Amino acid sequence: AFGPLHNLFQEIYEDHFAAQDELAERMRALGAYVDGNLSAMVKQSKIDECKGAISANEMIKNMANAQEALASTNAGASDIAANYGDKLTEDLCIGRGQVHEKFAWMLRSHME
Repeated sequence: AFGPLHNLFQEIYEDHFAAQDELAERMRALGAYVDGNLSAMVKQSKIDECKGAISANEMIKNMANAQEALASTNAGASDIAANYGDKLTEDLCIGRGQVHEKFAWMLRSHME
């Protein structure tokens, strides 16, 4: 159904838009350079862009896989932060990982 998926995609988009700002601000607080150029983000991403037209099920599967990759990346980043005793970054990464796991579950529920 178009309506529920459209609403879910919008929820994911709006969440990610706000989260990228929060993550960038944390990186800057730690003294890191943040390259906000789209081309740089795409180049560094572990998630491939879709090529051409795909079916709705393929789109949902790709988005669910991307959410799982983001959850895994945040889990790894939280471990690194923990090793440095950086509880604030660890907490941020754990929270983001939980959000991405939830989105993956919600997307996969549309595939059943």
